[in-house]
Amino acid sequence: MKQLSFLVLALVGFFAYAGPSKSTLDSLAADTSISPNTALEKIKEVSEEIDNSNLSLKLQAQFLLCIAQNNAGNYLSASNIASSILQQRQTQLSTAQTAYFKSCLAMSKLYQEKFTDAVVLLESAVRLAEKSGNRSALITAMQVRSLSSSFRLAYAEGLEDLLVASDAYQSAIDAWSENDWYIPPRSTLIMTTAMMYYYLEQHKNALEQLKQNNADKLHDSAKLMHFTMLAEISNKLGNTPDVRVYQNIVLETLTEVSNKHYVGIALGTMANISIDLEDYDKAIIYATEAQTLFAELNRYDSVTNKIRILGKAYLFKGDYRLGLDYLNLALNRYDSTKNIYEIKYIYEALNEYYSKIKNYQEANNAKKHLLDLAKQQLKNLENSRIAQARLISTAKEIEMKQRESVIQNQTPNSISKAYIAYVVGFIGALSLIVQLTMHLVGRFKSRQSILFEPRSILKSRISAAKFIEKNKTLNLTMTGINIQLNRTVVTDKQKSKLLLENASKICTQHLRNTDAIFSHQLGYMLLCPHMDDAGAEILIQELTRHFDSLGIAEHIELGAAQMRSIDTLETLLQQAQLDSLRRHGVSSRQYHQPLNELQ
Repeated sequence: MKQLSFLVLALVGFFAYAGPSKSTLDSLAADTSISPNTALEKIKEVSEEIDNSNLSLKLQAQFLLCIAQNNAGNYLSASNIASSILQQRQTQLSTAQTAYFKSCLAMSKLYQEKFTDAVVLLESAVRLAEKSGNRSALITAMQVRSLSSSFRLAYAEGLEDLLVASDAYQSAIDAWSENDWYIPPRSTLIMTTAMMYYYLEQHKNALEQLKQNNADKLHDSAKLMHFTMLAEISNKLGNTPDVRVYQNIVLETLTEVSNKHYVGIALGTMANISIDLEDYDKAIIYATEAQTLFAELNRYDSVTNKIRILGKAYLFKGDYRLGLDYLNLALNRYDSTKNIYEIKYIYEALNEYYSKIKNYQEANNAKKHLLDLAKQQLKNLENSRIAQARLISTAKEIEMKQRESVIQNQTPNSISKAYIAYVVGFIGALSLIVQLTMHLVGRFKSRQSILFEPRSILKSRISAAKFIEKNKTLNLTMTGINIQLNRTVVTDKQKSKLLLENASKICTQHLRNTDAIFSHQLGYMLLCPHMDDAGAEILIQELTRHFDSLGIAEHIELGAAQMRSIDTLETLLQQAQLDSLRRHGVSSRQYHQPLNELQ
């Protein structure tokens, strides 16, 4: 669930001042995670004792305040602190310090559901951290970026960031210096990694990740999220006794947590689990409380999400009219935001309910809406790939022109012209970015990665480029077949069958080199709303064979109806593609970059 995406960070800072020392800030940094409200007061006191001439310590104290405000749920305050520093102190910040503040600001933007702003900040933070060579700053930015990836449903990318960050974690600790301000707690990385595995429907892996945490040593908010995730994952695995145990722990821990945001997340999860366990009265209580909390926090999407949960709970409880009223209210709110994913959940609930009471006409109507949404979702995915490539190209061109302008205009008379060119270029880039949804994210990747290379994800940039070029060429062929199939599947069954057979032959011919790359295209064909059962069966057999070759056949024990669910299929395809790319030494982000960026 998306709510699980909201996990907290903690900071480590230092002082090089005779007054408040580095160790003082170190302990306060830990407190920002354990007891953020208490830490806020202490940090303010320490900050007042720091001499104004010691800018470095002042900045670190402000940074700790920003993180503490985020952890306390005061996201607007955190945003104001970071924004003020970045605007007023920009020329006084080092590259690594700028990366730290941008990561902190991005976190507050995520909590405020300003996803596009957060994404832009994070890409800049990663680029700056890589440039500075500061591993802790880069791990911080990558950890926050993984959460951003989860909002875009790019779970494979989020998992990549977390695995790389985890591998580099100990070396970053060992090489700690006065330039290192912060690194996420190990427990945060563990829980976020478990979350990504959960989204990719690898529930056993998620469970194994969480077992690495020592729950007794977790502070209240982290403990709440830990057991909330355990309850949700155990529910997915069908371990009802464990679910009951974890539910009780969550409900007991709720009273110890002051952060309304985390309490709301936990209550929403408990409501969903209670519906699955047919405890509808409890689900209504939990969802109502969560709705109230998120309303106080002005979280529009989260409030609407709880309205949807209430609708499903009332519907299955038997209060048909009230349930439909809630679902229709949620549907109207989601229509205004074009939230396809949440709208899908509403029609899934209606389809499930009408099927249960054997009202097959209404069930089929709901199913038709689901198929239409799948078609729209597929179209959005394809459009996002095109827009992403254009954004990267445009942004790189603007960035290059800005650098040339700085180099060529060093005289006092030309500085103003360079500045104007910079502002115009920045506004142009920002205008383009704002028009994109959070799914259309441009990636500014540095040529020098201080984390990817030690892990050997990229064995050779040249060989990676050749692999990608070859597969994108073959993928283009499959895309052409897909386009033809959408045109013929209704009007010409025979031609559609031939197209499917041709696609199957291509997959078989290039399986050794392409693996799940073509499985991705086959999956998109399967989502064609007009695909009949016979055509779907051909594709399911082909997908099963591909997934079996990748060693994840246990995920394919699904019927045709489930395989044609866009969420189920998309998560399987993402994981298959990620596994395939890794075997060839290519990361998911690099696969979607322009080829000239890799050469």
